Amino acid sequence: MRQESPRPRAQTAAGAPETTAQAAFSTSTRCDRRKQVETTAVTDSPNPYTGRSVPLDFRFHVAMNGVTGIGGDLNRWSEAELARTAELVTVYKRVRPLVQLGEQHRLPPPPPPGDGELSAVQYLSPDGREVAVIALRRSRRYGHHDPALPLRALDPAARYRDTDTGTVHHGAVLLSHGLPLGLAADDYASALVHLVREPG
Repeated sequence: MRQESPRPRAQTAAGAPETTAQAAFSTSTRCDRRKQVETTAVTDSPNPYTGRSVPLDFRFHVAMNGVTGIGGDLNRWSEAELARTAELVTVYKRVRPLVQLGEQHRLPPPPPPGDGELSAVQYLSPDGREVAVIALRRSRRYGHHDPALPLRALDPAARYRDTDTGTVHHGAVLLSHGLPLGLAADDYASALVHLVREPG
């Protein structure tokens, strides 16, 4: 099924100038024609229906598992939130082809399973050169630590560089021991890790 992603519609006042966050989303996206990709939106916090407050990064990382849009009222967001939104949109554009066109692997935490609050998805490019991992944890019990997550379908002989930190991981270690997440201890912690295979 062919599917075109809609331009995200921010709730802006008539005649209001476009914000940096809106401008960052101005490029339309063509979704994977081989599969359906769900459209997801980053909404306001506190949520107008539940009253729950969720960090901006967590809301974005959840939405990045699909065709990401913004469903909140940007006119009410702070300057800091708008600046962070522009950064997160840039990150999303970098991994968007992996999410929409890549191979998806759900990553269950290794045993012991803990409290079941940690979930993660891996996206692998068709040529196997790039990997994106999105990890989400709503809460963490006292005394529990986030385990490294073993990845899937990588070349064990290759090395993979984290595009954010520059850290280089060996493929065999990522497959067996796993990828350290480094999640914050707070509730609603999340991370997006983008790995690129080193040449050679």
